[in-house]
Amino acid sequence: MSDPTSVEWAWARLSIHLEWASDFWLLFVFTDDPRANQQLRERAQSQLEAGGRQLVNLRPSAPDDTAVRDVLLQGRADQVAWVDYVRHDAPGQADWREAWQRLCAQLNERRELLRRRWGTGGIVFATTLDRLDATPAVAPDLWTVRALLLRVATRSTDPSDRPSFERIEDHRRKSTRDLELDRQAVERARRKLADGGPLADLALALRTLSETLDDLREPDEALAAGQEAVEHYRTLAREEPEAYSSRLAAALSDLGARLFAVRQRDEALAAAEEAVELLRRLAHTEPET
Repeated sequence: MSDPTSVEWAWARLSIHLEWASDFWLLFVFTDDPRANQQLRERAQSQLEAGGRQLVNLRPSAPDDTAVRDVLLQGRADQVAWVDYVRHDAPGQADWREAWQRLCAQLNERRELLRRRWGTGGIVFATTLDRLDATPAVAPDLWTVRALLLRVATRSTDPSDRPSFERIEDHRRKSTRDLELDRQAVERARRKLADGGPLADLALALRTLSETLDDLREPDEALAAGQEAVEHYRTLAREEPEAYSSRLAAALSDLGARLFAVRQRDEALAAAEEAVELLRRLAHTEPET
């Protein structure tokens, strides 16, 4: 997790995800800039269409519009939905915020239905930055299994717009809050695993925790979480290589960065090379369309 990034950086991460995602996924985009949201959506649509897939743009007409929820629950097998709630409330009102929370809570109870109905596709949930704080609480299951979280900054043409001390401190507070939520997600996934739940949820929660720890400059803890995530993805990839090899490659790439941060350069290079080799094998084995 990180401070709000540029559209270009967010697109680089989103594009890679769209390229390699091989089973059902969810991701969140938080931005106050409708233009940034539109640009990311249009680029995603172009990339998907080039690969013979469709993007379903879902934007509610009013806060009480239930059409978005209905389409999501009906599903579009193997396609991608872009749920656009980048809608700002008028001063003193909270209609759109409440609509966002209501949608998240309703879908949180139907995560497995979404997985079945969307097949190997996915859902992008986009809304404003001020709704980030409440989202993990109203949709804990969706939040735990998210594949990606993007905070996208408002596009600015002012060259004097630089991070202030207050903004840096605010970022630190948000990252500390994220760390608490991510630790809770890991513990929740461990308990579910002990009761027969999916190992994939724990692997994803650990990978997310590792990213947050790295953002908070806790390299040793970030490395430990990243190493455990890789171990679990190895197990999953052995059992279901088509479903999890790409995720193992992504986790190995992350691990390489964590190893480099603690000056284990040889190990970092080995992890990066293994990730590249995995991606090459995946590229060669993908069926032509």
